[in-house]
Formats: sequence, C-alpha cells, structure tokens
Amino acid sequence: GGESEKEALQNEKNAAAEKAKNDAVALAKKKSAEMERLGEEHEEVVVLLEAEKDALESRISELTERLANAEIRAAEATEATEALEGDDLLIARIQLLENELAEARESGGTDGQVDFLNSVIVDLQRKVERLEARLKASEQGIELDESDLQLMQDLGEDPTVKRE
Repeated sequence: GGESEKEALQNEKNAAAEKAKNDAVALAKKKSAEMERLGEEHEEVVVLLEAEKDALESRISELTERLANAEIRAAEATEATEALEGDDLLIARIQLLENELAEARESGGTDGQVDFLNSVIVDLQRKVERLEARLKASEQGIELDESDLQLMQDLGEDPTVKRE
C-alpha cells in the first residue's frame, strides 16, 4: 500500500502543479489581453491629445496674428490722433497770424509785412489740407506720402477719393 499511496501523492502533486501552471498561463493571457487593450486606449488618447494640441497651436497662431494687427491699428490711430492735435496747433497759428495781419492792416503796416503774413497763412493752410487729406486717406486704408499729397493738391484732386 505504501507504493500506491506515494504514487497517489505524486499524481496529486503533479495535478496541482499542472493546475497551477494552467492558472498561471490563463492569468498571463488575461493580463496580456488587458495590457493590449490599455495600449490601444493609450494610443487613442495620444492621437486625441495631439489633435487638440494642433488645434490649440493653430488658435494661438491666429490670436497672435490678430494681436499684431490690433497693435498696428492702435499705432495708426495714435498717429492720426497726433496729426489731429497738430492740426489744432496749426489752426491756432493761422488764426493768430490772421489776427496779426488784420491788426497790421488796421495800423497801416507795410505791404511787405502783409505779403509775408499772407504767404505764411497760405502755406499753413496747405499744410492743414494735406494733413487732413492724409488722415482721411489713412482712415480709408489708403497710404499716401507727402509727395503724393503735394502732387494731388497741385492737380486739384481730392486724395480721399478712390480712383479705379
């Protein structure tokens, strides 16, 4: 009986080892399938995050460009405001010179002084007209320099009228 008992124990031990091996293989297959599923989910998340990153980078680029354009428009508006303030000073100077001219005429000033004051007033009025034309043109998105304005004034044209 001892030999068969030993054999039975050996068979039981072998069966337990076989079951443990089969359980370990099944667990390894289950873990492998789970790891594969997690890997696929990870890849999907990476793809989604990369697409979102690209969309955000595009948005940043667009907003950066819009900011730069807004800064340019702000600088142009500041220039226009400064030009208007300059116009106010020129208009005040013109009025002052016109008053001096009137006083010179009333007090019987010389013709030379009158002619000089008249020429200064005309020059200042032309400068005001050019500045106003440049401001009006810049408001309409037309870029003009001093020579354009002078030529148009000489030709009697309005620089704020777009030509075809």
